[in-house]
Amino acid sequence: RLDLAADTAAASNPERHLRSTVATGSGSIADVSVVTGGCVPASAVPGAGVASTRVSPDAVALLDWLRGAAGDYLGKDTSSRVVLPAGDGEGLLLLELGCGVGVVGLTCAALKPRARLVLTDAPEVLSLADRSIAANDHDLAARCIARPLPFGDEGALREVLAEMDYSSGRDSGSAHLLAIGAGIFYWECVFVPLAKTLEDICSAGGRALLGYFRRDWKVERRLWTKLLPQHGLNVEVLWEGIVPAPQDIERFAPVCTRTPGEWNARIYFVTSASGESKGSLVDSSPHHKFQPWLAYNGAPTRRQGKQGSD
Repeated sequence: RLDLAADTAAASNPERHLRSTVATGSGSIADVSVVTGGCVPASAVPGAGVASTRVSPDAVALLDWLRGAAGDYLGKDTSSRVVLPAGDGEGLLLLELGCGVGVVGLTCAALKPRARLVLTDAPEVLSLADRSIAANDHDLAARCIARPLPFGDEGALREVLAEMDYSSGRDSGSAHLLAIGAGIFYWECVFVPLAKTLEDICSAGGRALLGYFRRDWKVERRLWTKLLPQHGLNVEVLWEGIVPAPQDIERFAPVCTRTPGEWNARIYFVTSASGESKGSLVDSSPHHKFQPWLAYNGAPTRRQGKQGSD
């Protein structure tokens, strides 16, 4: 599990710092800070801000999985899946969806010290991401920005990719745009627009790595088994297991489910079913070049987890 330590200086403040230490792709150690707590900003976007001031169990699952994969399996041929690039992340653009405090995106950016990160959420919620970016050292903060991206808003996604000078041109067997997200499945009303955003990302040559906590599988399975395939996407379970109830309820959201079972959390990998980008969202002119990915493959690492199936 992540080695998290609360900032005791902020213990009496509604805003609390949460820190973790990660081993980077270049072999060094990096600190990551996020700011939790405070008031949930009001937003007109349905479902926005639901888990924005605490770390969700979805994020805990994804962070634990990423920590184990990056630390224990770096450079080892453990599966056929391409999740993160080996090394320092040169040419990698990370896009966190529904970022809240930004813990998942900032951790991934720390793991890959040359990757760029865009934390995205509803416009009214972005102040939470901005304060977390500011809580980190310059080397990390300088590679991160926060931008509005409501689910389903193709124009907002287009603007983000254009600002980051992203090209959809692919290197053989690899991609350089990775969307990440966790704690973004609380409300059924977000499923259709989220599916559209994931389709647009994959159409632009990207992939998505998503942490999911099962709250009501009878409702939520529709997203994974029907909506995403209907949008031309492949959905693969990389890991499933148990996320325990948190001891620190001020910084971590509770673990609540209506459908208990052998697992309460999964890591999903979403890609284009066609295996080709449409390139409709980005400028694919040849002047912008990325270095190819040297594929590093994820594998389940938590003792409670296992390879998943539907």
